[in-house]
Amino acid sequence: MPGVPPAARLTIRKGIPVAGGLAGGSADAAAALVACAELWRTGTSRSDLAAIAAELGSDVPFALTGGCAVGTGRGERLSPAMTSGEFHFVLAFADHGIATPDAYRALDRMRGDIAPTLDPNGSRAVLDALRRNDVRQLAAALVNDLQKPALSLSPGCGEPCPRDENSALLPRWCRAPGRRACFSSTAQRPRPG
Repeated sequence: MPGVPPAARLTIRKGIPVAGGLAGGSADAAAALVACAELWRTGTSRSDLAAIAAELGSDVPFALTGGCAVGTGRGERLSPAMTSGEFHFVLAFADHGIATPDAYRALDRMRGDIAPTLDPNGSRAVLDALRRNDVRQLAAALVNDLQKPALSLSPGCGEPCPRDENSALLPRWCRAPGRRACFSSTAQRPRPG
């Protein structure tokens, strides 16, 4: 931050799994950025904090902003996404993690010289599901480009999560780059009577 000597000692107590692929490190970086700006009374604007956050990592600006947003570029350029209602997710983790840089290197190897592209239809389906609060459509539309690379680094993580037919869970594989996240969205069940 301009005019401030770059020195601070912070202690962070993690509340989510390390290498879980849940952007915990990015959330920690965003929290540290805000804490230092407040501690040092820098008066740094939100947009300047977001620019600094983008230098720290692609998803740090999202952790700084929160809410529901669409990320473009490397993920650091955010636009708010309209939602109606809430979504609840159940995550089940394997007992080991995959370092995010390893997952991205595997993704780069798999893509080769093919540049990544954004599927506008997939993005529209996700945004439509969020606007309509349609958990089934959301479960069907979610994708994670790091799923295949994560499986290539940890093939044992390909085991499906068990599903009880009476459950309101909608299983969806969208593994995070770290530990396997058996990712299910919960459908609202009608209340009896």
